[in-house]
Amino acid sequence: MITPYRQTYLADVILGGIDGCVTTFAIVAAATGAGFSGSVALILGIANLLADGFSMAVSNFEATKSRHDLGAKDKKLEATPLGAALATFLAFLVIGFLPLLPFLFALASEKVFWVSCVIAGIAFMSIGLLKGWVIGHSYLRSGVQTLLMGGTAAAIAYFVGQWLQSFV
Repeated sequence: MITPYRQTYLADVILGGIDGCVTTFAIVAAATGAGFSGSVALILGIANLLADGFSMAVSNFEATKSRHDLGAKDKKLEATPLGAALATFLAFLVIGFLPLLPFLFALASEKVFWVSCVIAGIAFMSIGLLKGWVIGHSYLRSGVQTLLMGGTAAAIAYFVGQWLQSFV
């Protein structure tokens, strides 16, 4: 468990990791739901990964810097703006890239989306388990909550992609 006097980027890593996996997998799910090829899902996923990851990092940098500028009472508890931005960006990139892995190796496979689903599910569950372990909450409950949140976002993206495909 983390003591309150130790600097940590846990919140930044959780934010970046969950958002990276959710947004990247949403791209994959929407592209698959719309019937696009694996190469289209890969291109859109990588473009989103880099642009959205950078956007998240810059936004987190500005938010953290603003908290510092307002004068936090206990500087030991605050993550530095640059550290927070880097933690968010790296977690976004690393975890957000996971749902794209199957598309790199099996672009023509009909099972590629389902492999991506499993990888994204494992990523969501792992983030939740880690969060539960670090903050001292139920590992399983935290893991399942994160898995359900990410899975719901992916399902929304998939069905919106399917629905919009009928108009294109």
